[in-house]
Amino acid sequence: MRNSGVGSRLTVGRWLGATCVASLAACGSGSAPDANEAGTGAGACGTDAGGACNAIDDVGPSVTETCTSDAVPTGDGGTIANGTYVLTAATFYGVAGCSQLASSATLMIAGDCWQEVTTGSGMRSTVSFTVSVQGNQMTPSVTCPPSSVASASSVFTATASTLTIFTPMSGVSLVFTKQQDDLDDE
Repeated sequence: MRNSGVGSRLTVGRWLGATCVASLAACGSGSAPDANEAGTGAGACGTDAGGACNAIDDVGPSVTETCTSDAVPTGDGGTIANGTYVLTAATFYGVAGCSQLASSATLMIAGDCWQEVTTGSGMRSTVSFTVSVQGNQMTPSVTCPPSSVASASSVFTATASTLTIFTPMSGVSLVFTKQQDDLDDE
């Protein structure tokens, strides 16, 4: 039986396998790119300088994890739009019950640069990473905090208003909803 994790592990950081949960000092620092920038180039996607990996505010609602004994769905792919997204659902697959912990997360996507802030279990963590996409597969590469952990590829489904990441290895799906201000800009 798979454990569902802890509050701050419900988000993309859980998918990455490298969430900074110990303290802000362990996360590195950097600034969040403008959502309209490509997010490429040295230092553009979070750097390690002793503070937080990014300066994103967590504006997401508190989300309580759910569990199902079903298999993890297969992603359909799609175009991942730049913008700010908040976590709106987290489901653990292949388990009959879970701890139903709550957390919130805000994810900023600017091209291949993704930056996230997560709040849960009384802790705030930040992570920055680049993502390569091919078909319905996405593969992250952590840029901050420094990590030697290899990240696993996942599948996804992207629509104009949501991004759902399915991680068969950890048995979790995360639904992020694009913020209205970003939808109005399209």
